Amino acid sequence: MALNEYFKERGDRIIDYYLIRHAECEINLQDVVGGRTNNSPLTEKGIQQSKDLGKRLVALDLIPGNYGFSIESSPSVRTISTLLGAFEEPPYFVVNPKLQELSQGE
Repeated sequence: MALNEYFKERGDRIIDYYLIRHAECEINLQDVVGGRTNNSPLTEKGIQQSKDLGKRLVALDLIPGNYGFSIESSPSVRTISTLLGAFEEPPYFVVNPKLQELSQGE
């Protein structure tokens, strides 16, 4: 028996977390580590990746507004752009600075 089935059988509440990386952005095409660079826009490929992400989330019934579904995002442009591109209607989300990438130096 899978672990999640075991907990469901016991009547325990299951909480799923999905960590999603941003789609491809301009800085990904350079030979540098982006780190805390917050102003790198998505590439055309990245825009398509965000749309594909939205389709996957809908297929999993992970739709903003569903009970218990919430979204947190780092403050980076690439992350927020990925999030907004994934849904037809902009969802409610919380920008959490604690999700900001680590500094990789100058």
